[in-house]
Amino acid sequence: MTMRILATLLCAVALSACGNAVSNGDKPADPTSSETAAPEMTACTADEDCVPATCCHATECVLKDKEPNCAEVACTRDCRPGTMDCGRGHCLCDAGKCRAEIKPEPELAPETTPDALAQ
Repeated sequence: MTMRILATLLCAVALSACGNAVSNGDKPADPTSSETAAPEMTACTADEDCVPATCCHATECVLKDKEPNCAEVACTRDCRPGTMDCGRGHCLCDAGKCRAEIKPEPELAPETTPDALAQ
């Protein structure tokens, strides 16, 4: 008899817990729902909204919410010309669009060219 009362009490507690969630209309939040997801950015408003479009040797920029996942990417340590490598460029917001500003390559003085150094 005691086991039967204990089993009945356990079932009642379990059912009442489920019943409350259903009866008051509470639903768990759906992380993919448009109600809970942050709205997608369509235009930048500040330079901080923009990031490099690729993990390595970037030449373009995109909105932060389009940032590539670079966690598993290994880049070379090259400072490639025409890229933002080695501090040669940065991302900025220009009239609501992200763009890369890349410094031109410095010209070598005539005495530092490979031909001049070989003499």
